[in-house]
Amino acid sequence: MSESEEPKAGAFDAESLKALAAEHWHWLGDWLDLAQTEGQLVISSAVKMLAFGAAVALMAATGWLLLLGAFAVAIWQLGMPLPWVLLISAFTCIGSGWLLWRAACYQARQLRFDKSLKALGLKSSKS
Repeated sequence: MSESEEPKAGAFDAESLKALAAEHWHWLGDWLDLAQTEGQLVISSAVKMLAFGAAVALMAATGWLLLLGAFAVAIWQLGMPLPWVLLISAFTCIGSGWLLWRAACYQARQLRFDKSLKALGLKSSKS
C-alpha cells in the first residue's frame, strides 16, 4: 500500500459506517421483536388470570348460595314457615353483598399511592 491509500487515524470508511449502522438496526429489530414477544406473553397471561379469577368468583358465589340454601332448608325443616326462611335468606344475601361492596370501596380508596409518594418526597404529609 502506498501512503495515499493507507487510512488515516480517526478517518472513517463509508462501508464500515454502513456495516455499523446495519448491525445497530439489526440489534434494534431483535430488541423490538423481543419486546413484542414479551408483551404478547404478558397480555396472554393477564387474560388467563382474569378468566381464572372470574371462574373462582363464580365458584365462590355458587358455593355461598348452596350453603345458604342448605341452611334455609335446615331451618325450614325445623318448623319455620318457608316465606320467612326465604326472606331471611334474601336479606343475608343482600347484607353480604353490601359488605363486599363496602370492602371493595375501601380497597379502591387505598390505591392512591400516598405512601410511595411520601417515601419519594413527592407528596407533603398534610393530605
